Amino acid sequence: MERKEEGCASLEVDISSGRSTHKRWTTTIDGESCLLETHISPLMGPDGVAIGMLGISHDVTDWFTMQKSFSAEMDKRQTLEIELAQRETLLQSILSASPDPIAIFNENRVHEACNQPYADSLGVASISTLLGRRLDEVLPESLVGRFTKSDLEVLEKGRTLRFIDMVNRKNGETIWYDVLKAPYVDPVSTTTGCLLIARDVSERFLAEQKLATANAELEKLSFFDGLTNISNRRRLDNQLNALWALHLRQQSPLTIMICDIDYFKSFNDHYGHQRGDEALIKVAEAFSKVTQRGADLVARYSGEVFVFLLPETEMPGCMVIADKIHQAVADLNIPHEYSPISNQLTISLGLTTIIPQREIYPEFTLDLAGKALYAAKNAGRNQTQISVYKPSDDFSSKDGRGE
Repeated sequence: MERKEEGCASLEVDISSGRSTHKRWTTTIDGESCLLETHISPLMGPDGVAIGMLGISHDVTDWFTMQKSFSAEMDKRQTLEIELAQRETLLQSILSASPDPIAIFNENRVHEACNQPYADSLGVASISTLLGRRLDEVLPESLVGRFTKSDLEVLEKGRTLRFIDMVNRKNGETIWYDVLKAPYVDPVSTTTGCLLIARDVSERFLAEQKLATANAELEKLSFFDGLTNISNRRRLDNQLNALWALHLRQQSPLTIMICDIDYFKSFNDHYGHQRGDEALIKVAEAFSKVTQRGADLVARYSGEVFVFLLPETEMPGCMVIADKIHQAVADLNIPHEYSPISNQLTISLGLTTIIPQREIYPEFTLDLAGKALYAAKNAGRNQTQISVYKPSDDFSSKDGRGE
């Protein structure tokens, strides 16, 4: 009953008794609006004839205001209930339609909503087992402990977390989930809680694992010789550059040896390439046993040529290692009847020890060691020769690597 103007707001008349009730807006002496409810009854004489009228009025403004407020509150509540019902329907539709596990639990970690895929991920038969309950009331402590830390991160610190979680099912199947946990605030009750959404990424995860394994294998193949399974030239170049920079800063000695199997072409020609490959494998294994320090490196440079990198090694020490290398090959006792210098396989070694300088490049050390190898071959092979760096060295001459 809105007030538009002063006057009668409503009128109720009891025709049989002549009584009437009406409400009308008026203005008090203070200038405020006032709703008066007036009851009018006839005054009857002894002869039953009306002799007058009796009117009683009272202020019902507060009652009217209260009724209006109550009506508005009821309308608001009804609207809210409709919205809540629509929201609940929407939530249930999302939960039912989603193939991904979804769960909502409150600040006490009590489940308020979830779907069947979520129950399945936990090995629980029905969502009714979870609703209104905490995980520790449903699952063993050994499993609950896995979730506690992340739940508290969300509920107590308000953090959003995303991580990969592995679940072992009862049938032995392993499932990988991409899990998102985020805080939420209920717009009605203003209580806080946690929203969990997970996705089965087992296929993708396993594919990524296979790809990582394949890449690691490819990385290995790119740095290791396919025949001898020792380092190849690419790894040698990388290691030489790294060691050169380190020894340049420290001004410490770096030794490089180049080893060539004597008359290996004749060996292949007469014994065949199969026997030649077998000999290379045995020689590489023997070389690997000589270089026992973690920083030492032996690599197959090309064909029958091998290179040793010996960091922090001075001349006396590298000569001892050179003798061990010769002895390791001799101990293999691989026959070589077509060698003009021995009846078994032998090697020639050229080495250099240098303290890196800024005016020279790492590759120069290989040329310097190659120069020593050339000298060893010219001196009759099956021996070690040393080349010492001099600023005037010319590395344009033949390095002696090969037959």
